[in-house]
Amino acid sequence: AALVIICWLNRSKPNSMIPKTAKISRGKIIANSTATAPLWFVVIIVVLVVGRNAIVKFAIEKGAQAAAGVPLKIAKLNLGLTTTQVGITELNVYNPKGFPNRARHKNSMAT
Repeated sequence: AALVIICWLNRSKPNSMIPKTAKISRGKIIANSTATAPLWFVVIIVVLVVGRNAIVKFAIEKGAQAAAGVPLKIAKLNLGLTTTQVGITELNVYNPKGFPNRARHKNSMAT
């Protein structure tokens, strides 16, 4: 997908479609935001791809706390980038406050 985005960004365009990268105002060079928008798009996509595991892990832990009222901790979460595989290491679901035993369920490996 990143290769497709890069190829799309580098395609040849008519001169009327190429934004001006900067303008000079009062002796200062000011960058045009439309020229930097594709770069920001690529940066955001890269950050989401690289940080997808941490983002999903955070969402699952906070979602379980909000939905069920029980603390949930995941040691490691690995989402497949090109497959539909999800790997979870050390999934711990704890009892809510007021229960005598802290740990309800511990799973060392789930795939």
